[in-house]
Amino acid sequence: MVLPAQYYETANGPFEAGTLEHGPRNVAKPKEPENMRELSEQGILSFLQYWCAAQNYMYLTGDISLFEALPGNDKYSTNIGIYSKLYSRDEGWVVCDTERPTGITLNTDRPVRIGSSEVFRWESMYTVDNKAHLYLLKAQRNVSFTDMYGTTRRADVFVKYGDNGWQMMDDAEVSAAKESLAPSASAASPSSR
Repeated sequence: MVLPAQYYETANGPFEAGTLEHGPRNVAKPKEPENMRELSEQGILSFLQYWCAAQNYMYLTGDISLFEALPGNDKYSTNIGIYSKLYSRDEGWVVCDTERPTGITLNTDRPVRIGSSEVFRWESMYTVDNKAHLYLLKAQRNVSFTDMYGTTRRADVFVKYGDNGWQMMDDAEVSAAKESLAPSASAASPSSR
């Protein structure tokens, strides 16, 4: 899933992958699609496209502002902080042949609403470029993205809609949402009262 080209600011030239000598150059900056805060399937799709683009922009530039500004992304503060510090201190950068070291591939045409809430699940794969790595300048060492984030795998996306639009849900939020839908023991079995 890729954010359409019209939602990127023009870079100062063609993308240049990071190497052991320098970080990525001319990384196109994503812009929010107009409909990504709509309570609609298209709103979810646009949100997911932008979320991935903002995350990859953070990985490749160290600019955390776009990813950090998304609703609910405070839960990723540790991950966000790593990239901000590495780039601002010139201690390392991401080496990757493309502008998308990670991504989401949707496995179905549409998401499924969870109960009557504004929570949706979209069957998907989390993709990780197995050639991408974080180069740590002082240590002269590479840490692969697959070591940090795992390999490409099934990882359904759960999103919820709130006052500020869509936001990703973490495992704890997903578990809580699922538990709230499960009938209690007393409700499930009237004869147990």
